Amino acid sequence: MNKEGASHIEVILAFVLFVGFIMFALYFFNPLNSSRLVDTSVDYLLNEIREKTEVAVDFYSLKIDSSVSDESIQLDYPDDVDTSKNVASEGEDGEILDSRVAGNNIFVDRKNNDFIKLKFSETITENDNCCQNAKNLEAQGNEGKKYILASSNKRNIISEKKISEINKTYYENYNALKEEFNLPGRVNFAIVFFLSNKEVRMEKEIPNNFEVFTEETRVELIRDDNGKIEFADLIIKVW
Repeated sequence: MNKEGASHIEVILAFVLFVGFIMFALYFFNPLNSSRLVDTSVDYLLNEIREKTEVAVDFYSLKIDSSVSDESIQLDYPDDVDTSKNVASEGEDGEILDSRVAGNNIFVDRKNNDFIKLKFSETITENDNCCQNAKNLEAQGNEGKKYILASSNKRNIISEKKISEINKTYYENYNALKEEFNLPGRVNFAIVFFLSNKEVRMEKEIPNNFEVFTEETRVELIRDDNGKIEFADLIIKVW
């Protein structure tokens, strides 16, 4: 094949590739293709919801020495946990235990549990009713610790408190929330969380004849009042 023939083939191939690219761009990025725009917004919105509602939760499991007989115990606040976080605790069987933070100490009404699980989060509600003898314990100090760290880890988990915050914004300033989620102006959305004992609904009326894209997933969630970790169903609607 001579050079002139090869040159013609290269021009034709370049033209075919160019046309193919234009067709691809028009198909996927056509501003008039509302269905594709809405469809792709579902996964994007799910990621945005996670980002806006997740908090870092620190988990610690402690083994209490069998020689300890006190109902309430004093523990050191972990060095690697942000001191602005509150604490929730539970026994080995998942029973909620009263606990609170006081300075660099943690007080727990352990109810004779020899194994305690602690959770630290900025969204856990402070427990002011815990440990009536906390002042005596604080005065005694925590010399000669009678517990050992069994395990620790950190995870990002959706917060009930953060859900309540975006629920409030949804009804008070919907457009601002949509901008915060970086959604296109003509895309609208609804969010529903099904918790173990309640529903949190963020819903607008959907006009007739609108195509609605729905995504349902199961998410891990931390409760405000007791730090309990549970699973919730999350439903997203976009139209």
